[in-house]
Order: sequence, then structure tokens, then C-alpha cells
Amino acid sequence: MDQYQADLTLVGTDLTTFIAQNGGQLLLDVIGVDDVEKCFGDGDVEGCLWSVGDAVTLALPVLKLWEVPEIMAKIAEIAPKVAKFLDDVRKAKKDLQRLRDLIEAEKRARELEAQKNKGCLKDGAGWIDYGATEPGQRATTVKACLTNAMLNTGTSTGLNGPYSPGFRWAQRYAAFRGLTPAVANPSQIINRCHLLAKELGGSGTDVRNLSTCARDVNAEVDPGDLGQPANMKDFETAVAALLGKQDIVEYTVTPLYDGPRTVPYAYTMSATAWLSSGAPDPAAPASVTLSNILDTPTGPYNLGRVTSNGQPVPLPGME
Repeated sequence: MDQYQADLTLVGTDLTTFIAQNGGQLLLDVIGVDDVEKCFGDGDVEGCLWSVGDAVTLALPVLKLWEVPEIMAKIAEIAPKVAKFLDDVRKAKKDLQRLRDLIEAEKRARELEAQKNKGCLKDGAGWIDYGATEPGQRATTVKACLTNAMLNTGTSTGLNGPYSPGFRWAQRYAAFRGLTPAVANPSQIINRCHLLAKELGGSGTDVRNLSTCARDVNAEVDPGDLGQPANMKDFETAVAALLGKQDIVEYTVTPLYDGPRTVPYAYTMSATAWLSSGAPDPAAPASVTLSNILDTPTGPYNLGRVTSNGQPVPLPGME
């Protein structure tokens, strides 16, 4: 830092000031600033000053003869100092430029690092973290950092499974409440809900990402559906729109359970978004809690709060 300050001071010293500070005011007065500065650009500063000094003493007949030795002595004294000063200035400029280059390189490196880890990114990439399952293989949570590259990269639930815990039980319960195939399409009654949607890159074959849900909490069956006014699909669509404009989104979905039941009674969904610049995006949807409501001919029922003979159902081990 001391050398940096010294270099700044040196580079900031103009040439005439240096000469004046080193006893050369007489040269500036007699030879003139312009001629002295021209010599500064000459490769042979000392020789140039001697030539200018000779020319001046010859061109000024009014100059007192006793001043000529003083002028020539001052040239002899100041010329090597000027040469060294110019050399030092050149070195100082190079040192300062090297330092500026280092500072700029460090700045670029930090900017690149910030870009790599802006928002929730890790090493410049999105990620998905499925929480470990609990007893009965019930899903616990998913946390993800979503990017545009992850849109529509997920997978559907398989026709032959895996099935989320309580799925078969929920189908039987729906039929018990009057939702038979004669009344509604089975696929529009009970679903295996992705915690992280297929459209957002979620797996349809990893049980850590699946939970049994009523269709009403998953998505509207049709425009006349009597289910919830908001559903998981609404939230997912809003997040997909953010990703579509190159936002980065930190996304969390957590199923909520009542006691040991393996079917959730609700889902919490939250998202935090950043623009491509790294600034927060206020357009991120507000967090929601969606109840796992099954709409039936006999009324709405929460799949995660059903009892049978006074006991909570379904429990681990019940399909």
C-alpha cells in the first residue's frame, strides 16, 4: 500500500513542479516551460537540456554574462535528476497499471463467482433436494433451486407405480364417499401428487417426491370443478412463468401430516425468485397452504384427517 501511494504521488507530480522543487526555477524562467517539456519527450533528456541551454545563452544578448555559468551549472545538476524522474514515472505508471489490472481481474473473478452462486445456485447450477421419507415411506419435503434449463425435464408417474403411501386406500375411500368410476374418471379423483411438479423437473418415480392427494388440490378437473379455488397447478404455473423469463427460483413444498397418517392433510408451497441480474423478483407468488380436500357428492372431506372406528387412517403399511 505504501508503494501504491508513492507511485500515485509520483505520477501525479507534473514535470515543471518537479523541476521547481529541485531548484530549477531559474531554468524554467530562462529556458521556458515549453522547451523544458519538449526535452522530457526526447530520448536524451540531458543532451537536449544542454542544447537548449546553449541556444538560450546565445540568443539572449541581454543576459548577464555572470548568469551563464549559473544556468549551465543548474543544467548539469538538474538534467540527471530529470532523467531519473522520468524513468521513475514510467516505472510507477507500469506498477499502477499492473495493480489496476490485478484489481480488475479480482473484480471480474468476484462477479463471475457471484453469477455462479446468485440466488440459490450452487456452482452456477440448479439443484433438487428430496427429503428422506418417514415411516410408511411418506414424503417429507422437497427443496429445489430451479432454472429455465429445468423446465419440462421431469417425469410422469408410472402406470405400474411406484404408488405413494395410502394411494389404494384413498381410492377405496373416494368410492365409499360416492366417487365411483360411474360418477367420475378415476384419474380425476385420487392422484399421486408430485411435490416438485413434472413441469419443474420433478420425478414421478421417486417416492420421496410423491404423496397421495385429491385431484382438487392437485389441479382443476374442469372449469366447473367444485374443488378449491387455488391448487398446486396454479402455483406451479406461476413459478414456471418466472423460469420462462430466466428467473432463478428457490422452491419448497412440504406435505403436512396429522399424527402417524401417511396421507397429508395439506401442502405448503413457497417460492423466492431472483431476476437474471441477481436482484430479487417481487413477482414471485406468495406462499400458500393448500388443504388436501376431496370433493364428493356427500360433501368435502380432508384425506389427511380421516378416522375409522375412532382411529386415524391410513397408517404405515396400509395400501
